[in-house]
Amino acid sequence: MPQEATNVDYGHSPKAVICPAYDSAASQTNRSDAREVIRRFRELSSDDQQAVIAYLSSPDSYGGNVVTVDRLSTHASLIFLAGDHAFKLKRAVKYPYLDFSTPELRRRACEAELALNRRTAPELYLAVRSINREPDGSLAFDGSGAVLDWVVVMRRFDQSGLFDRLAVDGALTGPLMTELADRIAAFHDAAERMPDGGGSAGIAEVLAINETALARYTPAIFATDKVEPLHAATATFRCMNTASRTTWDVKVDYDRNTADSFPATITAREISWKDTKEGGIYTLDRNTFALTFVNSSSMGGYLLFHTCRAS
Repeated sequence: MPQEATNVDYGHSPKAVICPAYDSAASQTNRSDAREVIRRFRELSSDDQQAVIAYLSSPDSYGGNVVTVDRLSTHASLIFLAGDHAFKLKRAVKYPYLDFSTPELRRRACEAELALNRRTAPELYLAVRSINREPDGSLAFDGSGAVLDWVVVMRRFDQSGLFDRLAVDGALTGPLMTELADRIAAFHDAAERMPDGGGSAGIAEVLAINETALARYTPAIFATDKVEPLHAATATFRCMNTASRTTWDVKVDYDRNTADSFPATITAREISWKDTKEGGIYTLDRNTFALTFVNSSSMGGYLLFHTCRAS
């Protein structure tokens, strides 16, 4: 039972003690105390990862051999590089394509990542470990207290072995790339067949996820006129001849692979088609929207440059 306060001096103005003015010294002190209580509660809340992040950021959490901890960030994870190991923490986030919003969902994701990646790199993917709050309030790996979060533990490797580093150093050879391709092909060949997944339905699901994610932030972040063409099966580009300043529209149908009703080759980088009426070939750069027209024959040829924009 709480004890009654028997020694409170209310002085000549009890109201000033019970409910002090907002700008009084007593009120400011109490507000500071309240903020500190809230801050400490949030640090220890199972729904807030700040305490776990602070724990993983401290070299003391890993034993005497770790002097510094480096951190890498992605949209879905935080990776803490400590000594010879890396500890991957799933962010407490929820996107249309993934849900890490609770410790239980993050545990499942960690265990799935370990199982999947150990098939190809068992020497790198080592374990899934819990981070617990001990009875004294401290945090510990694999402790006896309540579980706050989970991490995937990996063995670090020399970053000079990454293919992008090898390419910069001139060490990414043809035989090495062929060996990698052979291993990937063999892995896919031995993988379990999933006839009820992927295909056109899988692509449609990915597109639906993209539309949902973009719609959530349009127009707050993304401009509507930039997003709407991405959702359409067709797109229209307003093009202009840079010399004559004349303009015209080019309609691209991504389902039928046509441009201006002519068969087109559509890649992530460009759209190209042959205009059988004029006898030339158009190439539209999908990054810069530069349109090039080449017309050649036994009598000679010419090259025209145009600029386009999505309309």
